[in-house]
Amino acid sequence: MLNLKKYLFASALLFGCFDIAIFALDATTTLIKKLDAMTSLEANFEQTTLLSRKTTDTADILRGKIWLVRPGKFKWKITSPDHQLILINGNELIIFDRDLEQLTRRKVNDQQLHNPALLLSSSSQNIARSFKITKVANTMNLDTFSLVPMDKNGSYLWIELAFRSQELHKIRVKNNLEQITTIKFTNVKINGKIRENNFKLVPPPGTDILDER
Repeated sequence: MLNLKKYLFASALLFGCFDIAIFALDATTTLIKKLDAMTSLEANFEQTTLLSRKTTDTADILRGKIWLVRPGKFKWKITSPDHQLILINGNELIIFDRDLEQLTRRKVNDQQLHNPALLLSSSSQNIARSFKITKVANTMNLDTFSLVPMDKNGSYLWIELAFRSQELHKIRVKNNLEQITTIKFTNVKINGKIRENNFKLVPPPGTDILDER
């Protein structure tokens, strides 16, 4: 009788783990399909950061616009309260701070993938390989996916991507300081034509250029 109980317990444990694995696989497959269906994105964004889970204090609200062509092309333009531009074109990352008149060039690496916005420009294969992906219970008619980095030494504990149908609606991210950042998108345009010149930048005369590649 004891052996039978052990057998039943082991079977339940085995098939329970199997169900979890299938569930995670389904979530990954579903998310990849949504991302692959989104070849380009153009939208306005509003970004807020909750400084502590014990208070409602927030950092400055950032507003701007995003342009994206997958894979490998990304533009993130902050227009309020400061002016900053982040560009990815292939293997090059450019950060331009207009107020400081400074431009920094870097090589794109796996660490950038863990940035909640920049990961959108990565290939689906890189995302599936770099994160454990699960489905979050639907709220407000949103399909939400939780992405936990495989690399535990990164700056983020988890990232959530929320879709309304095929349209990216919101990103939430929790960093190692327990701060939660929410990025909401409006005026979203999916799979429209975005010009190649949109991902190039000629810095103004007098700009201090730092090459960290």
